[in-house]
Amino acid sequence: MVTINISIRGDKEVNAYLAKLPVKVRKEVFSECSSFMKDMYQNMVLRAPDYTGFLKSQLNLNNDGKSKITIDTGDAYYAIYQEIGFQPHIIPLKYISQHRLSPATSGVETTGPFITVSKNTPFIGPAFEKTMAQINSRLDAALTRAMA
Repeated sequence: MVTINISIRGDKEVNAYLAKLPVKVRKEVFSECSSFMKDMYQNMVLRAPDYTGFLKSQLNLNNDGKSKITIDTGDAYYAIYQEIGFQPHIIPLKYISQHRLSPATSGVETTGPFITVSKNTPFIGPAFEKTMAQINSRLDAALTRAMA
């Protein structure tokens, strides 16, 4: 499983600041962050390569309901190769049915006991960029709701 972590510099300071705010404000901000991550997850699913549907089926949104929201790629160990594309990735032939691939699939080559997939399609970065463009207005709206 590949887990992608997004770190924000200054998050300790932000969390300390939020801890000093009224409970209503913290709840609104966390609610908006949950909504933000759900939108980012949906953007990732829309952009993920759909050669077989396996990668899309493995994307998971996990929310502990308190302070941690994550998106992971489950058993799609090759997600990083799809995103970065720095090298072709291989899928052992024994997993061919799981991935519903065939040698006739575009960008797939049978070269022994595995197939090589050479075409990459970034989906995490573009989803992150699209969703991040809205973060300021979304947090402003959450704070406005909290103070109403």
